[in-house]
Amino acid sequence: PSGYNTTYKRQIWNDPGSTVTTNFNMISGGNNVHPIATRALTIREALRLQSFPDSFKLTGSNGVIRTVIGNAVPPVLAYNIAKYIIETYNLSNS
Repeated sequence: PSGYNTTYKRQIWNDPGSTVTTNFNMISGGNNVHPIATRALTIREALRLQSFPDSFKLTGSNGVIRTVIGNAVPPVLAYNIAKYIIETYNLSNS
């Protein structure tokens, strides 16, 4: 135990994923431990947690890629927020 309740925590299968931060490559950096293996999440696993499709590609150094993933708004969340705004706007203009 580290004394901090937000470090060295595993993701849990079948539970909603924890927040993906820019330092998801460190097991001490948050809830970044793989559900089974004793290791940090990979870039692909973090992308999946953020709801990016497996076909999504990022270029640049691993540090830049981790920053992009950690700062990203998950695509499924962005889609649903945009859909709600459009539906609400269209209803108010009907």
